[in-house]
Amino acid sequence: MQTQYRLHVTVNGKELTAEQVRRRYRRARRGSDNRSPRHLMDILQQAEERYHARDPAEIVMHYSVNGRAEQVWQWPPAP
Repeated sequence: MQTQYRLHVTVNGKELTAEQVRRRYRRARRGSDNRSPRHLMDILQQAEERYHARDPAEIVMHYSVNGRAEQVWQWPPAP
């Protein structure tokens, strides 16, 4: 399984740079992962819940699995 992804992360209305995203999640802002997208979603969600409760982010992840149609995931979930 190959997941291609792009992250758009905003904290206090300001989009984070690629370096800030890397420091916050230990993941590149754009890249690929050889696991399911759920694995990446779990990493992002856990980082927010455990380490960034005082400076929460809004995350939009565009991803595609094995070259299929692009999908979108966001945190926190839309109401």
